[in-house]
Amino acid sequence: MTQYNPYQAPVAALTEVENEPAPADAAAEPIGGWLYLIGLSIVMSPFVMLAQMRAALGPFLENGAWASVTTPGAAAYHPLWGPLLVLEATIDMLFFASWVYMAYLFFSKKKALPKWYGRVQIGTLTFLILDTMVMQMMSPEAPLLDAETSGALVRATVSVCIWVPYMRMSDRVGRTFVRS
Repeated sequence: MTQYNPYQAPVAALTEVENEPAPADAAAEPIGGWLYLIGLSIVMSPFVMLAQMRAALGPFLENGAWASVTTPGAAAYHPLWGPLLVLEATIDMLFFASWVYMAYLFFSKKKALPKWYGRVQIGTLTFLILDTMVMQMMSPEAPLLDAETSGALVRATVSVCIWVPYMRMSDRVGRTFVRS
C-alpha cells in the first residue's frame, strides 16, 4: 500500500512538466509601468547625445578653436587636446550607436536589453568621471565641477543606482524582454 505524503510533490506531475519542450519564442508581456520611463529615456537619449555633441564639439570645429588648442606655441595649446577631442568624439559616437541599438532591443523586447542598458549606463558614468579627471589635469585652474558636469554626474549616478538594478532584478523586465 502506498502512503500519501502531503508535503511531497507528486512525481508524475514533476516529470511531465520537466519533459515539456520550452517554447521557441516565449510570449512577452506588454511594456508597462516603469518601463515607460526606461523606454522614453532610451528613445530620447540619441537625440540628447547629438545635441550635446554639437554643443561640446561644435565650437572647436566652427570658430577656429581647434587650431588654437592643437597648434604648438598657441596660447591655449596642450599636447593632449587633439587626441582628447578625437577620443571624446569617437566615444560619443559609440554611445550614440549603443542607444540606437538599445531602442531596437527595447521595441523588439530582446533579452539582451537589460545587459546592454546596464553596460551603457555604467560606461557613461565611468566616462564622465574619467573625462572630468582628465580635464582637471589639463586645466587645473578651472573649477573641478561646474553646474553642467555636476548635473551630468548626478543623472548618471542616479541611473546606475536605480535603473540598472531595476533592469537586472525586476520580474516585469524579465517577463517583458524574453525574445532571443
